[in-house]
Amino acid sequence: MYKIIVFLIFCVTATFGTSTSKPVYCGDTPDKLLSCLKNPHVVSQDVITSCNNDQITKCDVMTCAFRKYKWLKAGKIDKPKVVSHFNQLAKDKPEWKTVLEYAITNCVERDLPPQGVYLGCPAYDILHCVLVSFIKKTDAAQWDSSPSCEYPRQYAGACPVCPSDCFAPAIPYGSCNACYAVAPAA
Repeated sequence: MYKIIVFLIFCVTATFGTSTSKPVYCGDTPDKLLSCLKNPHVVSQDVITSCNNDQITKCDVMTCAFRKYKWLKAGKIDKPKVVSHFNQLAKDKPEWKTVLEYAITNCVERDLPPQGVYLGCPAYDILHCVLVSFIKKTDAAQWDSSPSCEYPRQYAGACPVCPSDCFAPAIPYGSCNACYAVAPAA
């Protein structure tokens, strides 16, 4: 009888108790995540860099980028221009077409709630939503399959993508909308 119990425990442990993957801890987005997606850039890194030089917050940087792209008209987002840019990106990079179409529908054409700690910053809201779309809606085949990208892929499948500012000590837990208001599934 003892041998049967030991055998059953062994079988259950072998079947359910062993896991080769590390547990996924939700929180700050892994640094390698975008490189594992093969760096989809919807805004030129040169523009972002030039805006980083004289801006204080991420909201200021994103608003600066929207100004440089002429996506602001009288202080409001010129959505047709943003859509036109994303449509051109989809033509230039057909591998991102599905994600960009999703981002247009869910991030540009609709009014978004604040996506982080910045209230009244639609440029930030749109670009964060687009980032989340890339992370959540990219086909598995488009991810880098190297072992170093295993954890970022698991994170993308299991966790909300929260702006890093949401984890600042001064921000009350649960106050970042992006952690709860993930764009709806298609």
